[in-house]
Amino acid sequence: MLYGLVYMLAENVNTLSGMDTMGSRITMLREARGISGPELADLLGVTRAVVWQWEQDMVRGIRPENFIRLCHALNVTPEYLVWGPNPPPTSELTPPPRPPRSARTARIPAAKKASDAG
Repeated sequence: MLYGLVYMLAENVNTLSGMDTMGSRITMLREARGISGPELADLLGVTRAVVWQWEQDMVRGIRPENFIRLCHALNVTPEYLVWGPNPPPTSELTPPPRPPRSARTARIPAAKKASDAG
């Protein structure tokens, strides 16, 4: 129930105020749950500065264990926290196909030694 409410709220706020970053979604979801930054930090076992950096989009990547705890604390899916209400199509998330093994392991001829040239 709360997830649905938060999701709808996030969707509406996102369209109204440009909440297009993970940090802005973290802030919005935290505030919607009535949790202060320091309270969230204590709940997750991180420093207040870390939460502030996440919310300001100053961190390029969140440690996986902290990210999972954050999703649980905010009651959202990891996908929503990363991409918001409009995730990219699955085709954009699929890595390009790898070349055939023979192309990856083709031997490159060794360079001739100077002593062999003579």
